Amino acid sequence: MHAVNATVIQAPCDASSKAQHFKWISSSQIISLSFILCLGVENIKEQVKIILRPCNDLSPMQTWECKHKNLFDLKGHPLHLNYGPDENDVMLWTSVWTRWLIYGTKENLCSRGYQEIYTGNSSEKPCHFPFKYRGKWYADCTVDGRTDGHLWCSTEKDYDTEGKWGFCPLKNSDTSSFLIYDEDHNKCMHAVNATVVQAAPCDASSKAQHFRWISSSQIISLSFILCLGAENIKEQVKIILLPCNDSSPVQTWECKHKNLFDLKGHPLHLKYGPDENDVMLWTSVWTRWLIYGTKENLCSLGYQEIYTEGGNSLEKPCHFPFKYRGKWYADCTVDGRTDGQLWCSTEKDYDTEGKWGFCPLKSKTPQLITTERSPFII
Repeated sequence: MHAVNATVIQAPCDASSKAQHFKWISSSQIISLSFILCLGVENIKEQVKIILRPCNDLSPMQTWECKHKNLFDLKGHPLHLNYGPDENDVMLWTSVWTRWLIYGTKENLCSRGYQEIYTGNSSEKPCHFPFKYRGKWYADCTVDGRTDGHLWCSTEKDYDTEGKWGFCPLKNSDTSSFLIYDEDHNKCMHAVNATVVQAAPCDASSKAQHFRWISSSQIISLSFILCLGAENIKEQVKIILLPCNDSSPVQTWECKHKNLFDLKGHPLHLKYGPDENDVMLWTSVWTRWLIYGTKENLCSLGYQEIYTEGGNSLEKPCHFPFKYRGKWYADCTVDGRTDGQLWCSTEKDYDTEGKWGFCPLKSKTPQLITTERSPFII
């Protein structure tokens, strides 16, 4: 979908074009990053064109919802987003429909839904997107108006009038964690210790249930800074935590169809053990694993390298986990600094190698701030 202007939306996919980048700004509104206007319609009826409108969270003509089979509908109405008759204009239809995905993925548009950004001051109220500052509209945190490079946002629609604001969190969401959820039994993977990984009731506040990707095939426990692995490459062995080793075949994973999660290159599926507590490898028995709170498989929050700035590593990417002063880190840190700037080691052992760089504070996409909720192409 390509926003030519506020009244014309069409065109082939081009990831380099800002006119094709959109993001959620609420649970039901999508904004064009090119025009800072919300996706909407001319009227609530069939065969009306999709246009861009000034964002209004009370307007029924700019609220959307995902439906089965990747349909995308005007919220509360059986009106589907679809091509117009000439396959250029995008329109609403009842009986004709198109399946809409995030470009380059198999995910529906709601898989990168909105999450509020809670500010570090302003009584920790969430950012309001879009917001107006000095007559300009913003769909993301900004450094405009500051000389210290700190990201901030307005907590009201119009900063120029209200003057309410807060700092945006600096934590880089490329490193966001998730809970590994078994939708068949409504339980999450829980790291009790390095040798005991079990299925337990989901608890998002428990660090023992938080994991994240540190490479294209390795998942780390944020509680123990050890990687998810197996005791051996065979059926009915327990899942455990191991010191991370990217060349070890017992700790590399891949997503398969129907949300299976397998030891990479082997028909061995992650599954409950016989007592439904221990997590084990099986061939014929399997469990469907998702990211807790979503319908996304575990690979949908896959690893993306964080390329450093400054430091002494010539902008090499961070290495996770890394060791600093004898402690292991699975994310950028401010430890060892007095200026609050996030940094990482670009080698496994900073204590030995001494190679490091600053983690970027300003995102090249909104993904930095919004917990993986980057802009996407429809």
